[in-house]
Amino acid sequence: FFQVGSRHLILISLRETKNRGDKVEFRIERTVKNGFTKEKEWLEAETRYPTRRLRMRIVFPRSRPCLGATLIERRKDKTTQLGERYFDIRRDGRQVLTWSRKRPAQGESYTISWNW
Repeated sequence: FFQVGSRHLILISLRETKNRGDKVEFRIERTVKNGFTKEKEWLEAETRYPTRRLRMRIVFPRSRPCLGATLIERRKDKTTQLGERYFDIRRDGRQVLTWSRKRPAQGESYTISWNW
């Protein structure tokens, strides 16, 4: 794990040799405590390699639900408002935003931006 400018990069070591056509699944989960304290915040994922599915899920504190969110696709220069179908309420009362894309474009940067 290291930081380059505003980006946090994770280096993953694949211990054994891989062959062409081998498939590997990665699940990355981060927990942020005492973060995202500004009125407007964001989370970004970039697909540098062919990816079968990208999913971003944000769980908001019960006391601070999301008031509105947008998805920004940088290479396409496209902004999409994320409506009600992207939000759920958990049993514990926390709001969850989930967005996913099958076969996201290689080299695309996806940013979810939200207001509290």
